[in-house]
Amino acid sequence: MGNSSSGITLNNRYRLERKIGDGGFAQVFLATDLALERKVAVKVLAQSWVKDQDQLVRFKNEARAIAALEHPNILLIYDVGATKNGVPYLVMPYISGGTLADRMKQGPFTLDEIGAYLAQIGSALDYAHQRGIIHRDVKPSNLLIRPDGQLV
Repeated sequence: MGNSSSGITLNNRYRLERKIGDGGFAQVFLATDLALERKVAVKVLAQSWVKDQDQLVRFKNEARAIAALEHPNILLIYDVGATKNGVPYLVMPYISGGTLADRMKQGPFTLDEIGAYLAQIGSALDYAHQRGIIHRDVKPSNLLIRPDGQLV
């Protein structure tokens, strides 16, 4: 899926609107859940990995691992599926507040902000680690800020 994916509907439910994230492993799209009439984020395995069995397994394992976690600072998974071409995707809440990397560009943090963010990151990582899950890619661009200021 590329930039021209806007307007595509996955499984008659998720209408892709625009790409909001792009990495070596997957692309993330803002989408509308047509059944529940809400904005969601759809993470689609990158085309370059589709034929790699190991990456398909990794993507599916990521979905299972995240779905097993219930923590206020860990993103939920609403749904999983595959495109008509068999490319797997995850459906998650759309978080409109931007990333911690975006916030860093706005200027220095207060000590209270630093403390709050570190506590939330630490709490989420501790929770995941206690359940045998290791994130492996914690960085400001992967930490989303909800409108209420909480990180996920």
